[in-house]
Amino acid sequence: MIIQRLHNFLRSLLTKERLPHKLALSVSLGIYIAFCPFIGLHTILTLLLSWLLRLNVVVVWIVSHIINNPWTMVPVYGVGYMFGDWLLTSVAGINSMALNPSWMEWVNGLLYTHIGVPHIAFWSLMLGGNIIGLVLGIPAYPLCKRIIIRLAKEKR
Repeated sequence: MIIQRLHNFLRSLLTKERLPHKLALSVSLGIYIAFCPFIGLHTILTLLLSWLLRLNVVVVWIVSHIINNPWTMVPVYGVGYMFGDWLLTSVAGINSMALNPSWMEWVNGLLYTHIGVPHIAFWSLMLGGNIIGLVLGIPAYPLCKRIIIRLAKEKR
């Protein structure tokens, strides 16, 4: 029942969106937004970027929320943070905590007091999440475009 509904929904997207380029770009943007570290701004980014780039806002929203939702949020941000921290500290040899803006001291205090999270380096989160979003979103475009074109040909 659920699989049939999902199948019908995907078919309707293919028939409504005539350009495989736009649909594939919508998927890629959704992947990037899912990993981008601007916590709390994903919906605004989805609406704004979809409108600016004239993409399918429904596809962008669905893809970003399938990847990053309340159940997957901690692993998604955790991987981005660890990757960014590894890049800054191990690869570049930069003390990521020394780069923290002054207001991060207050945020780190709240995080430690309420949920026991040790100090977080702001730029590790920003760098890691954006790079992972780009690294996964960019190659998704040609892959999705091929799949969409193949599905459209099968439909004919």
